[in-house]
Amino acid sequence: MHDLIQELTDLLGAAGILTEASDRVAHEEDWRGRYRGEALCVALPKTTGDVSGIVMACARHGAAIVPQGGNTGLSGGSIPTTPNTVIISTRRMNRIETVDAVEGSMIVGAGCILMDIHAAAEAAGWVFPLHLGAEGSCQIGGNISTNAGGTSVVRYGNTRDLILGLEVVLPSGDIWDGLRSLRKNNSGYDLKHLFIGAEGTIGIITRAALKLYPKPAESAAAWVGLSSVQNAIAFASKARKTLDTSLSAVELMNAEQVRLVLKHVANTRKVYDTDYPYYVLVEASSMRADGSIRESLEELLGEALEAGLIEDAVTASNLSQASEFWAVRHGVAQANRAEGMGITMDAAVPVSRVSAFIAEANAKIASDFPEARPVIVSHLGDGNVHYIAMVPAQDWETVGDKPDYVHRVRVAINDITVKQHRGSFSAEHGVGQTFVPEVGRYKSDVELKLLHGVKDLLDPRGLFNPKKLLPSS
Repeated sequence: MHDLIQELTDLLGAAGILTEASDRVAHEEDWRGRYRGEALCVALPKTTGDVSGIVMACARHGAAIVPQGGNTGLSGGSIPTTPNTVIISTRRMNRIETVDAVEGSMIVGAGCILMDIHAAAEAAGWVFPLHLGAEGSCQIGGNISTNAGGTSVVRYGNTRDLILGLEVVLPSGDIWDGLRSLRKNNSGYDLKHLFIGAEGTIGIITRAALKLYPKPAESAAAWVGLSSVQNAIAFASKARKTLDTSLSAVELMNAEQVRLVLKHVANTRKVYDTDYPYYVLVEASSMRADGSIRESLEELLGEALEAGLIEDAVTASNLSQASEFWAVRHGVAQANRAEGMGITMDAAVPVSRVSAFIAEANAKIASDFPEARPVIVSHLGDGNVHYIAMVPAQDWETVGDKPDYVHRVRVAINDITVKQHRGSFSAEHGVGQTFVPEVGRYKSDVELKLLHGVKDLLDPRGLFNPKKLLPSS
């Protein structure tokens, strides 16, 4: 493959390609250390034309391609799985091109850091409402490729709902220009949705038109203690009815998850001394800066206390205290990584079934995997439950055949998700490598045929992100 590397060097310049092992290593392993692959090189394009040139060169040499953004994913989707792979890192495609302050839209390169997009939108008086724990390092191209969810889905929807248009390089090297900021365009198949959530298996997103929203004038947040998931669901339902579109987040954590964050993440603290089995972080916002949203939240909390839905609640007195609440929520991934082997499920079930799902999953772990502890964090407003079977580091060595153990845990919990509650095993993290067996296990023959048909049509040689998203046909 020396000729390919030389061809890419000629295309991108010496600074645009990484070939030394020491330079590649950060791109060849995921941030949790769960997945590792080996690449021929890492290509660093600056333009869509560069990406097209890389793709055509790789096609000529039969080299596989793995698109990579911030490499913050949890499913191994951006790590090579086959020999003779070129990683295309979009980190130099990080220009915020335009912000339209009239209609509320933004054109950005795929390599833009999510936090930088937030800052640019807010400077123009708007917000881009995708919020994740990794927003300081994840890139928008990766967010779109996995259809990331985050903490604001209850109000604004998934990433799919925030995309107006895309520019994509296809496996042929052709460039599809769907980079429109139109709110209405009913002129045929909406092709952008093929690439949102496709994890780079049928195209590489290079630029995106994003939908912005008016910047709220005021927000209010509360940390709530509860005795059960069932009460948390009832509280979330009441919050939605009471606050309507002002409700922006309803995040559930069990006591074990909060304990791990406080143990492992610096600058986090207990909100109050009493311990409860579950906690909810609820946030609402308003376009009026008159204190009314705080009053509405406090009224909701008072009614919920009287009804016995919640045990205790603290309303943030200022933005700093609200940030402390969010620091606990956003410290989840760091804490779980530090604690041990967390076998993470990315389940989605109907909101009304979250309590039953968690109860059944807890019972299964207790009976079949007693060395594991249930760690739970949920976007409760949309039914997404990150159910984590946490095996402490000191116990991990005792579980025997580790790959088999992980497989058995995943099958046990995902069977409950899909078969008992008609849910999904992949809500927002992407299928990546992690959940490819589940695609084959739970998708119908008809659905698999359709999915493979799309893949085979656009990437007949199977060079784009192989062994991800779909089982081998």
